[in-house]
Amino acid sequence: MHVIWLQVLGGASLQRGDVTVRGKAAQRRRLALLTILAVARDRMVGRERVLALLWPEQSAEGGRRLLSEALYVLRKEFGEEIFRSQGDEIGLEPSALGCDVWAFEDAIQAGRLDDAVARYHGPLLDGFFVSEAEGFEKWVDGERARLARTFAQTLEQLAERCEADGQPARAVGWWSRLLDTDPSSSRVAARLMLLLERHGDFGEAIRVGERHVAWLRDEIGADPPGDFARELERVRRAPSASLRLVPAPSSEGEASRGAASSIEGMRVDGWGVAGAAPTPGTASDPGRRAAALPARAAPAHRRILGRRARAVLGAVLALGLSISVVAYAIISPHSAVRYDPRHVAVLYFDDLSADRSLAHVANGLTETLIHELGRIRSLRVVPRNGVRQYRDSIHSLESVVAGLRVGTVVEASLQRSHDRLRVTVGLIDGATLRQLESTKLERPLGELFALEDDIATEVAGFLRRRLGEEIRLHDNIAGTRSSAARVAYLHGEEARETVAARLAVSHAVHGGNAATPLATADSLFLLAARHDPRWLRPWLGRGWVAILRASLGPIEDATQHLRAAERFADSALARSPNDAEALELRGTARWRVVHLGRIDDRAVSESLLASARQDLEEAVSAAPSLARAWSTLSQLLRLQGDLAAADAAAERALVEDEFIDEAPLIVERLYRSSFALGRYDRAQSWCLRGRSGYPNDWRFLDCALTLMGYESGASPDPATAWTLYDELYQLDPPHAARHAARPYQPIYRLMAVSRVLARAGLRDSSRALIAAARSAVGEDADLEASLMYDEAYVRLLLGELDAAAELLERYVQARPQHGEYVARDVQFRRLRGHPRYDAIASRP
Repeated sequence: MHVIWLQVLGGASLQRGDVTVRGKAAQRRRLALLTILAVARDRMVGRERVLALLWPEQSAEGGRRLLSEALYVLRKEFGEEIFRSQGDEIGLEPSALGCDVWAFEDAIQAGRLDDAVARYHGPLLDGFFVSEAEGFEKWVDGERARLARTFAQTLEQLAERCEADGQPARAVGWWSRLLDTDPSSSRVAARLMLLLERHGDFGEAIRVGERHVAWLRDEIGADPPGDFARELERVRRAPSASLRLVPAPSSEGEASRGAASSIEGMRVDGWGVAGAAPTPGTASDPGRRAAALPARAAPAHRRILGRRARAVLGAVLALGLSISVVAYAIISPHSAVRYDPRHVAVLYFDDLSADRSLAHVANGLTETLIHELGRIRSLRVVPRNGVRQYRDSIHSLESVVAGLRVGTVVEASLQRSHDRLRVTVGLIDGATLRQLESTKLERPLGELFALEDDIATEVAGFLRRRLGEEIRLHDNIAGTRSSAARVAYLHGEEARETVAARLAVSHAVHGGNAATPLATADSLFLLAARHDPRWLRPWLGRGWVAILRASLGPIEDATQHLRAAERFADSALARSPNDAEALELRGTARWRVVHLGRIDDRAVSESLLASARQDLEEAVSAAPSLARAWSTLSQLLRLQGDLAAADAAAERALVEDEFIDEAPLIVERLYRSSFALGRYDRAQSWCLRGRSGYPNDWRFLDCALTLMGYESGASPDPATAWTLYDELYQLDPPHAARHAARPYQPIYRLMAVSRVLARAGLRDSSRALIAAARSAVGEDADLEASLMYDEAYVRLLLGELDAAAELLERYVQARPQHGEYVARDVQFRRLRGHPRYDAIASRP
């Protein structure tokens, strides 16, 4: 085992033993240099070729200087022996380090195909980017495609070998994984579909074919090849599409050989079956990821495509006289982990209508079921924010179970036949991925509320039988018996969520782009209210539309929109006093009016804030699962200075719904609160949680860089600080920060590195960064005030107490409303006793 290991498949990293190498040696262009040489392997690479790939904008002299510097840094980090050179060419010394590309290629050369597949963790340099190096990006694209082809060929050889060796279960697993790798391949889809058919699982064979057809149409707008479509239709028409009765084969090998022969003989003009010669060696178990072919067909679900390798365990079961049935059991790669079956995920219903016109109905049915099951105390149901992330993307069922940590999954599909709706609902065991029960429900399109009742009742029955205990639904799950009101509401909610989802991804959504869908949503909610004036939900919908309008429109209009939201909440409360969601809406509207800071009368502002707090506290008391209300209450309490209560409310929001849209903001607030109180260990914990849960969120790299500059117990590490700075520059470049109205952020990061340098004793370098930050501020008075505060702490670290106190005094003069915060800030406690600082602290 090499001490130094270069990982470039699925990402890019350097390991020394079990420790990830950071600092100068792990900077992007140096990792790129190592990758170029590693892919070349035994071949030497000319220096001019490296310069053209990595430093194309530099002069010949400048490029060679940068290359020499990179080689020097890497030799200094890993030893002189890491490189070999010959004239003007360089290469890596294989005895000095290891690389996953080499391990992958060596395993293939040795015929250890299963080992090779296990070492392929993803595309070459996946997610890795080097700025201003277009030639390097083109080189990566070519090499990435070459390695991906090799990986696909290896999977196909494994599948062919297993078929030849009479192991159809493993063959299905490899073909499934190959199809996940290249979902556009009709040839691979046919091999998998026909292998499943020949071994009796008609239901899964049909689902494979239908998913492939849907993928081609949805992703590339193409119809399947004619031969594939004809074979799929033939399989559909075969007798008994869910369980096929067949004579018992004399052995598993005999059955599989017959299947393999049938598949090879299939006519596949235009997308033929390529027969790769099996590689000599022992057929391998595909990572013990045997997947599921349920005895009962599950509802078609185009999101659950089975990214993981699947294998089928054939079993011959006696069903009366001498007739046997081929059945299969699911073995999940997560089968060793058994989550609580009372922890339930309801996946968003699939709209299988030809024109995808039932999306609003599918979403509404899903969310109603989540809401109703969530009211059953004996269950723990994943909130809709948790399952929403799987709604419009492709995920395996295994990854859904692992990501949500659920023991039971409900999935369903929705179809339309003339004026009738047909829903297929299934209950799945999270441990085995086996479908436990399924049912089909059909209702006229106009009886949507009755369909909701039926679905909830059926699922409750499923759960009752699964858990062996009484599962009692509440009455009146729909809230209305007007089908017209329900349909209008669902369309309105779909339009509203279009904007809300975009806002959750980007806080820079332009108000003009949101105006039309929000106006549509409000009109639809109003229509729903006219159809059923007693129903609360349309009024709540209009209120949340107004909240969105307030957050997206000009600040001058925000108060008007928030007052409208408050009136809609009052309309809902007039229909149902003490309704928790209506109280949440009114409390949120009132809180945001105060937060705008446009109320000049302090008494009015405090009264409105008190009533907002009362509404929110009553809401979470009546319905503790309202995570969004807990989050808003946390912000309100923080404004009132009750940090302990604010943190408790924020943590409760994450407990109730860890997938809530504002979860990253909550984690950031908890980090900032701990930091402000000088609880650096706790701040570090929240920062790490943010980095783990939201790796592409710049705020959690920012907090890591910030914490390095404070007396938190960690030794200052300038190299790591600069690495974080470089990563932040890539993730949140200065132009992006300015565009998002955060012009001080890049300057702040210079000051954060300056703090680390000051702590490390690099005083001149620290002062140089202060000068650079001052230059970046220019004549902007607001940016200059922000810089004063950060510079004051760096001066404190440098031992320049007079300069620190003077900067704080000037800062409070520029921003007098922050005087109390400065006086409480624990990082300046060393200034206590200094006349200028004490004058700040003693101000009323």
